[in-house]
Amino acid sequence: MSYGRRVLYSRERVRNLIRAIRADAWENHCDTMAELRRLQVEMAALRAEYDALRNAVQERERAEADLELLKRDRERRERIVEGERYWLH
Repeated sequence: MSYGRRVLYSRERVRNLIRAIRADAWENHCDTMAELRRLQVEMAALRAEYDALRNAVQERERAEADLELLKRDRERRERIVEGERYWLH
C-alpha cells in the first residue's frame, strides 16, 4: 500500500537489508566476544605474573628483614663477648 506515494524500497528489499544488517551485527558481536575472551586470557596471565612478582618482592623484603635481625643479633653477641655492656633498646 503506497497511499498514493511512490515506493522507494520494495518489501523484499527492506527485508534483505534488515537481514544484512542483522548478519553484520552478529558478525561484529562474535568478533567482539572473541576479542573479549582473548583479553580476559591475557589479563589472567598478567595477574599471574603480577602475583608472582609481588610474592617475590615480599619474600625479598622478609629475607632482608631477617638478615637485619641476624646482623643485630651478631653485633649484640660480639659486644657481649668483648665484655661491653649491651643495652636493649
